[in-house]
Amino acid sequence: MLSGRYLVMLIVFLPFTMKGQDALLKFFINDVVDQVVDKNDLKHFNYRNSSFTIEGEKLDVTEASKDFLKKYRDFPAAILNITDSTAINWSDYIGKRGSALDEKQSKRYKFIWGISRDTLPYGTPEKIVDSLNNLEPDSVYVCIDKDWSKRKIERKFEKAVKKKLKELNYYSFSAPVFSDDKKYAVIDVNEIGHGNKYLFRYNGKRWIMITSFHWRIS
Repeated sequence: MLSGRYLVMLIVFLPFTMKGQDALLKFFINDVVDQVVDKNDLKHFNYRNSSFTIEGEKLDVTEASKDFLKKYRDFPAAILNITDSTAINWSDYIGKRGSALDEKQSKRYKFIWGISRDTLPYGTPEKIVDSLNNLEPDSVYVCIDKDWSKRKIERKFEKAVKKKLKELNYYSFSAPVFSDDKKYAVIDVNEIGHGNKYLFRYNGKRWIMITSFHWRIS
């Protein structure tokens, strides 16, 4: 949870108005999308109510990251460990690329870490196959003939998994934390199975991603 100091900092950008908050977030998130989100695979956005962390994980501050902290000596390193529990509906901020998952979709995809593979008898009606694939977002069902070679079966699964991953592809954003002077910002961005904490610096025209920190199990 943010301290009062940083909570006020998030709310105020232009003179004490919600319009100012909206302007800051929209401007910032569009720059994040341009630099972090894969331009080829983007399908959906998902918003989170707090930063992406798992019990037992810590930021992996590599030597390169330490060099960054030496280079940008005015960077307030303390904001790396601040999280914000404010609920943000990212559909208000996402523009020309992508769309926001609704609450039901967000819950459905929340704990997907991989795709399991399941077989059905050859000749199973396509309607049933599609229904099962839609019902279980982390599984793919493929109809298999008992006489098929292992290679043919593998090709069928490869095609099905590729299609499933394309359908599930989404990016999940935490609420960003801004420095007091609005010069730096920190945000977590997560895809299926992995995520990073990204640091951005405002150069007077736009927000530029300057480095990222990985998570590791302690």
